[in-house]
Amino acid sequence: GLLNLESGPDVLFDQRHITIRGERSSHYMYIRSQAMRAFRDHLFSHGYNEVTPPTLVGTLCEGGSEVFQLDYFGQP
Repeated sequence: GLLNLESGPDVLFDQRHITIRGERSSHYMYIRSQAMRAFRDHLFSHGYNEVTPPTLVGTLCEGGSEVFQLDYFGQP
């Protein structure tokens, strides 16, 4: 198979959908999930709201960069 103990980072990142199913990666994701939940619960309990605004970047990117132009402070 592609993944083994000697697989380098390039292979592991290319096959990320497989590597995150491993036991160690699953544990890390669970811990991260619980930490994020604790932060959110704490902030929500103090009256804060979570906001996820869209991100504007100055470079072309996949997924709609050529759909429309945006004049952002004089930079097309």
